[in-house]
Amino acid sequence: WAGAPWWPAAISVGTRPQFYDEGEVLVEVHVVGYAGDLYGATLDVAFSSWLRPESTFADVGSLIAQIEVDVAQSVEIFTKFSGEASVLLG
Repeated sequence: WAGAPWWPAAISVGTRPQFYDEGEVLVEVHVVGYAGDLYGATLDVAFSSWLRPESTFADVGSLIAQIEVDVAQSVEIFTKFSGEASVLLG
């Protein structure tokens, strides 16, 4: 995929404590603006910023509202990302 475009993404690494007491650790990637089906695909992802720890919320609506904030922050971070490997490795 050399030369493939970078996409903004919000990435969750954790056990989904809102729904499971002892869930398995998962990496979930929401590729913002991508309309295709990526289930089962292999992706290269770059972790450039940490937003917050895993949390539980009063209800699913509150979780969804926080995810919307997380996605907006991820897009903002992406606007400053150059896509150069040295940024990722430095």
